[in-house]
Amino acid sequence: MCYGTLLDGDATTTSVRSALRAERRTAVLNGLAAAALVFGLLALRGTPPAILLGTSAAAVPLAYLLHQVVMVAGIGLVRARAKSS
Repeated sequence: MCYGTLLDGDATTTSVRSALRAERRTAVLNGLAAAALVFGLLALRGTPPAILLGTSAAAVPLAYLLHQVVMVAGIGLVRARAKSS
């Protein structure tokens, strides 16, 4: 969905706030996927449970934030490109 928002032309007409709001569900799913990956990889290495749970829990908001930051950067690039054309 993120790339679709950037490619279909909506990024030049909608506000950044509404674009981020539309991407909220996708960002949360990315955060959960990151947590699952962190949990799985660290569990395979035999990481202690406290560290395992802490890092997995931290992965959710970090991945959410990364998704939204990349979205804002993408919108900025699409808008700059549209202005230069």
